[in-house]
Amino acid sequence: MKTALKFILPCALAVLGCAPAAHAAPVITDWTTVTLGTTGSASGTLGGLNVSFSGDVRDLQNNHGTVFDNAVYGGQTVYTPNLDVSDAIGTWGTPGGTNTITFSSAVVNPILWINSLGRGGGWPTSYIQTWTFDSAFSLLSSWYVPVAEGANPYQMTQSGNSLIGQEGHGAIQFTGTYTSISWTSNTFEQSAYFQVGYDTANGGGPAPASVPEQASLALVPIALGFLLLAQSGLRRRTGRA
Repeated sequence: MKTALKFILPCALAVLGCAPAAHAAPVITDWTTVTLGTTGSASGTLGGLNVSFSGDVRDLQNNHGTVFDNAVYGGQTVYTPNLDVSDAIGTWGTPGGTNTITFSSAVVNPILWINSLGRGGGWPTSYIQTWTFDSAFSLLSSWYVPVAEGANPYQMTQSGNSLIGQEGHGAIQFTGTYTSISWTSNTFEQSAYFQVGYDTANGGGPAPASVPEQASLALVPIALGFLLLAQSGLRRRTGRA
């Protein structure tokens, strides 16, 4: 019994050591370089991954304190991760161009945080902006961005793969494994901001290592056979039964 316990205890500890660690906050991209323009680009890191963006780049705000802070905008009625401090890439919403976020390695259930989608309130010209994505998504949260000219009653809404907003604020999630996310805009606007990342509490994170191919698995019995033959030869040489 004592011998069995010597093997059981280390195995149990090893299993516990493999359990994923809990995260107190979502993991978001640290954007470090940017090239401005309607055909601009940006790059950064997301945990241990590299992230790049190509498309419409108005500006980059580093460590912004309120742009994705739901406590500031309020009204959140469904789950959304909160970003008290975050980088934010601004876009012009140039129609006709494709905006693409690319991960160096696959990400499970990535989240896109969005601020000021469309234009509303008391602005001289109000309009609705539509971002149409190449993949299906779920709307995690939606509210309007209060502006000095007056509150705007329009929240972000979803229609198929399109996200529609008029000073909209919130977050969307893509369910599954992704190496890139792309979208187009239908209306030029002053600015809309986004951030990308994942939340382990909501099933997100880097994709696990791929399972060995069947051809590799087929070699396992052969390797075990050679191991048994070698062990048998060793016993004969040492005179052990």
